[in-house]
Amino acid sequence: MPYLEIKFKALLDKQWSSWLNNLEIAHLETEITVVRGDIEDVSELYGLLEKIRNLGLEPVYLKYER
Repeated sequence: MPYLEIKFKALLDKQWSSWLNNLEIAHLETEITVVRGDIEDVSELYGLLEKIRNLGLEPVYLKYER
């Protein structure tokens, strides 16, 4: 199963996890949020990126491993 990790500049409440396909949400540093976990495929990746864009979040790092 592919693994995804996205970091962005913002503090996103952990309650958003269900809206982001139940991925883990963690805070690393001041103003840095990490969303990570296993996803089904590339189409789920694109859907998550669209959701993040619609929230107005600025990605600073993306890791996708098959």
